[in-house]
Amino acid sequence: MSILGRALENRAATSGLANPSPWLSEALTGGSTYVGRSVTVENSLGLVPVFSAVSLLANTIGSLPLMVYRRGSNNDRERAPDHRTWPMLHDQPNPDMAADEVWSLVATHLLLWGNAFLLKVRDRLDIVRELWPIRPNRVLVGWDDRGRYFIVASDKGINKFRDVDILHIRGLGTDGLVGLSPIQMARQMLAGAMEVEEFATRFWANSAYPGGVLEHPNKISDEAHKRLLSSWRQTHEGAKNANRAALLEEGMTWKSTGMPLGDAQFIESRNFNTMQIALLFRVPPGKLGAVMPKGSLTYTTTELEGIDLLTYSLRHWLVRMEGSLKRDPSIFTQGNRFFPEFLVDALMRSSTKERYDAYAVALSPQTGWMNRDEVRSLEGLKPDPDYVAPGATADPASTEDDDKTDPNNNSEEGTS
Repeated sequence: MSILGRALENRAATSGLANPSPWLSEALTGGSTYVGRSVTVENSLGLVPVFSAVSLLANTIGSLPLMVYRRGSNNDRERAPDHRTWPMLHDQPNPDMAADEVWSLVATHLLLWGNAFLLKVRDRLDIVRELWPIRPNRVLVGWDDRGRYFIVASDKGINKFRDVDILHIRGLGTDGLVGLSPIQMARQMLAGAMEVEEFATRFWANSAYPGGVLEHPNKISDEAHKRLLSSWRQTHEGAKNANRAALLEEGMTWKSTGMPLGDAQFIESRNFNTMQIALLFRVPPGKLGAVMPKGSLTYTTTELEGIDLLTYSLRHWLVRMEGSLKRDPSIFTQGNRFFPEFLVDALMRSSTKERYDAYAVALSPQTGWMNRDEVRSLEGLKPDPDYVAPGATADPASTEDDDKTDPNNNSEEGTS
């Protein structure tokens, strides 16, 4: 076993979630920042732009059906609902979670930790039938002479797994072993955003309005100072006391200093933080409520935001998830014949007029490449029973698919 492997096992053997050692505690709580604030996945989600970006991407991915396709001899493809992985990937990966829940959770783990782990559960024939997500901060990844391994910590203890037991989906990384956590890589910026939000919250909880200072014409004693300060706080401190009239005695005067929250720089700093978080997750800033510079957001760019979201935000994660599933030999056992792919047609749908104009071109007798039933299928409509495709003389004879699921054979769609 490698030095790294022995070190991880030794650490894991002496650590648990109930009484974590320093290495595990750091992994669970996150690194320190210049402002002294610890940034973790949990407290970063308290920032509205972070929660909005993660929920937007993760829920969108969860809403996309994960299909299984069969590749033909001419490199064409068709859906394979009879493939043994279809119920697991498309319908319900495990008895407690539907497909949209699992893939949304996997996307959330990738967005926050840069890694997603799925425990593969097999049936009595050693076929993978269930996938169970594992919280990434409970997993350590190592490498030894037998290959990659995973040390998973739980309340019941420490367990060691291999690739045959765990499907690992990695985000952007530097060592080919694990992905980098976007939250930890951007923790300095997120810590600053948290400081700004805390200031805003404490301002409304503790500040006095109107903002300013009391000036007394004479020198007052410490006791009088304490009484004056206590009386002022009771009368004017907090949001509930905002705009209350102040009664000044003994020649005191009020000198207003203005409201910090009204400063343009403070407002700009909050907007800048939202823009930075949008950049971190590659989400169009307008989706997070960022105020764009005047003239930078037009109708055209707003219309294209959905395509940008798919192209630059979602597609990277979809391809990474599809590729990780496809390359796992315990899930797809016959190379490239079968493969998974998310159905993104709904995200690409344009306006009604644009679709109809495109269909008119596709159905054109001179330049077309589609028939009416194919168009109806794209619109979610049933085939027209009275429609006969050009060149068709009779209904095609129905044929049986030779690749039906058969528990007694050893094909890809059977039990292997």
